[in-house]
Amino acid sequence: MKTAAILVAGLIIGVMVAFWGDLTRSGDRLSGVPFSEISAAADRHCRSDGAFLPEQCRCMVEGVAERLSRAEAREVLLTAAFIAPEPGTSVFPAADSRADPDGEAETVAGSSDDAGGGDFDLAMLWQDCAPLAQPDEAPSAYAPPEGGLRLTLDNGRVYTIDSNDPDLVQYYFRNANWRRQSSQYYRSLVLLGGAEGLSNRIENAEPLERLWPLAVGNRAEYKVITRRYGRFLARRSELAEVLRTETLTAGGDHYETFVVQGRWQVTHWLDSRQQIYDAGDWTAWYCPETGTWLRWEDNLYRQGRTIGSSRMQVVRIAPM
Repeated sequence: MKTAAILVAGLIIGVMVAFWGDLTRSGDRLSGVPFSEISAAADRHCRSDGAFLPEQCRCMVEGVAERLSRAEAREVLLTAAFIAPEPGTSVFPAADSRADPDGEAETVAGSSDDAGGGDFDLAMLWQDCAPLAQPDEAPSAYAPPEGGLRLTLDNGRVYTIDSNDPDLVQYYFRNANWRRQSSQYYRSLVLLGGAEGLSNRIENAEPLERLWPLAVGNRAEYKVITRRYGRFLARRSELAEVLRTETLTAGGDHYETFVVQGRWQVTHWLDSRQQIYDAGDWTAWYCPETGTWLRWEDNLYRQGRTIGSSRMQVVRIAPM
């Protein structure tokens, strides 16, 4: 019960934070906010603290919508009235048919036909979602790519993958006679090493665990230190978010990918008079099957202007 109350409190606080400006200006302003946005805000906040699995958060938010009328569900997600004052206190009204704001009759789950009688309470809803909270039985959070995998890009360059360190995926450029390291990525997502002596280090990679197992809506915030030839250059704040899923084609085969976007802002530069860029973003089409990105795009900005960009697309995938 305590865990349930904490989770629901998180949902409510998340929505209130998301719409705080509207709440403080006028309660009527919220009448125009779509229910889907309110639900999404609650779901995002639930996932953001990392205490619950994405499946749990989705279950709780959807459970509210399924058990109450549209108008009541909005109120539940926007106010703390949802939290039972004492264990066992009824939270949901008895099931009956109600008219939703669109004028259509709506039957609310929770009648004696589907719940054994009585009103729904917080504990009953939590019992439906609790079985999803089993991290030990959750799918593997991350699987590194196969060493020796070869990715042929649309520009003809061939990358060979090396992942002796599971989290540090190295992309090697090679020809018939030699190979050299081209770039390094944290789990094929966050660029750590590239050209011109630049290297990045994630201050604390633990927050990135919130992206895994990958699911649309997962987010992670973290700090990155940039060095040039070993000397401190800049520090930045970065946010990565799983935006959607997308199918890509390479070598005639279809691969399911997660589209993950990172947006960052420089917070400190060694010498502001020589600052090259102040912000940037990257988008990776990450394929769990290969453990690599199959498409990569990034941009550098200075004072709102794009000063550099790159685009790479894998067109063929083959083992070593």
